[in-house]
Amino acid sequence: MDYIDIRQGIRALDEDQLVALHADVVGQIKSLRNQRARLNRNSFGVGDLVSWSSRRGSFSGQITKVKRKYAFVMVGPVRWNVPLSMLVKE
Repeated sequence: MDYIDIRQGIRALDEDQLVALHADVVGQIKSLRNQRARLNRNSFGVGDLVSWSSRRGSFSGQITKVKRKYAFVMVGPVRWNVPLSMLVKE
């Protein structure tokens, strides 16, 4: 089954089926993101030097705490709460 077949199949669904499909898709996306976060969490530790880029620019600092999906990173006197998926070890 390819993407075009899936799109045609979706058009044939009624509203209740679309709502159920949406819940399934969202659940799958959350599951994949949680797996990725778990892998990231195991690869970072307190004291690691990391960097990341955001809309505010590029930053680098030291991890002070690793949480489930985020890490506290000290950049000078400022503590940032950064998603693990954005961090790169230096």
